Amino acid sequence: MQREFNESWSKLCQCVNKPIVEFTELNMTTMNNLARNMGSLGEVTQAKKPEELLAAQVKLANVTCQEAAKYTQRALDISFNAVSEAGKIWTDALRQHTERASEMTRMGTSKERE
Repeated sequence: MQREFNESWSKLCQCVNKPIVEFTELNMTTMNNLARNMGSLGEVTQAKKPEELLAAQVKLANVTCQEAAKYTQRALDISFNAVSEAGKIWTDALRQHTERASEMTRMGTSKERE
């Protein structure tokens, strides 16, 4: 019984670890993408006219908003998958333990009748 309990906890810990790794990778990728796209920042600092400044700012805002949208979508995917996986593991563990308890109860009841 202890072995099954340890296996269930091990699966849950792995389930928690996976999204942490995925979020770390997502954060690194997003930061790299933002750093790569900061070439537009040079345009902002070198603008001579107000319309050039506005165009550079709009371009920079567009790039960062697109990156934020990608980040949000991926973060939600990671979160939903983690919750779903944890729910499956938890449900399976509860089902196994309930079946085992029912079986033990039936065995105890049948011995009392004898």
